[in-house]
This record gives sequence, structure tokens and C-alpha cells, in this order.
Amino acid sequence: QIISTTESKIVEDHEPATRNCNNDLTASFETLAHTLPVEKHGLSMEDLNKLNKWDYALQLDLIEFCAEMLEDTVERNERRGKQCELRSFVGKTAPISPAQYVRRIRKHSQCSPCCLVVACIYLQRLKNRVSQTYLTTTTFQRLFAIAAMTASKYLDDHFSSNRRWADIAGLSLKELNALEVEFLFRLAFELNITR
Repeated sequence: QIISTTESKIVEDHEPATRNCNNDLTASFETLAHTLPVEKHGLSMEDLNKLNKWDYALQLDLIEFCAEMLEDTVERNERRGKQCELRSFVGKTAPISPAQYVRRIRKHSQCSPCCLVVACIYLQRLKNRVSQTYLTTTTFQRLFAIAAMTASKYLDDHFSSNRRWADIAGLSLKELNALEVEFLFRLAFELNITR
């Protein structure tokens, strides 16, 4: 429910950008013309470039939404004194804020912005399975990094290695590998997302 509300807000916020794209371009996107060669009524390179710029602007808002949502969730759980039952995901207090951490993951891992949203969905699934799962100042670093890495591996054609993810997350490779396995088993390997 949160995500569909956000999608609507993002589209509303970018209506001027949509108006700047010519109507044929927007209609072409809706009919999947961007997947066809030019000879078969597909988009020209110029139109594809315009479409990519428009799409990129929408993705920036998605990244910020995830950053703010993670920040708010951690702050709320800290105020309420929540403790996470998953002891292996508890560590030292992270040296950066949750919002900065989301931006760091996006910048250094090159995972697609949709992976950040899917990471949030995976964390909700984990919470549904283990009710005492909370994002706090001592857990968000491990939980969100593992969720984003899992989403990237599942969704993206090109993804970073575990060694790279360990560097990004500030964890040892051995710890990251162990957390990944635990995360997958706790989700029962249910990674598929439907609309």
C-alpha cells in the first residue's frame, strides 16, 4: 500500500516532465514501442534518450523515498526501544544515517533503484515471518545491505560481487556470506515479486 501510494505521488510530481516529452513518446512507452526496432515503428535514438532521461528523473525520487522511509523507520523503532530478535544481524551502531546508507548502496553497488524498493518488500516479508525483526541503529546496516544485495542478484542482469557488497556494507566477506544464507533461509527463498 505504501509503495503504490508513492508511485502515484512520483508520477504526479513529474507530470511537467511528462508534458515535456512529446505525447507520441509517452504513448510509445505505454505500448512498449521502446522494445521495437525503428523500422518496426520503434523509437528513434533521440526519443529513447528523452525517455531514459525522464525515467531517470523518476528513479531519483524512488531512491530518496527509500532513504527517507528507512530513516523514519529506524528513528521510530529507536524511540520505541525496539530490539531485534535476529541476533546475527545486530552489530555496532552504524557510522552513517540510514538515508546516507541507502544513497551509499545505490552509488557504489550500481543496483537499480527498483532493487531498493524490493529490498524493503523483502524486509517486510522477513518481519512477517519473524515478528521481532526491527530496523534500528544497530541492525539497519546489515538487514538493508543483505536485502538490497539479494534484490540486485535476483532482478539485475549485472550485479556486484559479494566482496564488493561487503566493502559497501562495511562488513567482512565471511560475515556477509553468512548473513546472506540466513536471510535467504528465513525468507524460505521466496524472492519473486508480483504487481
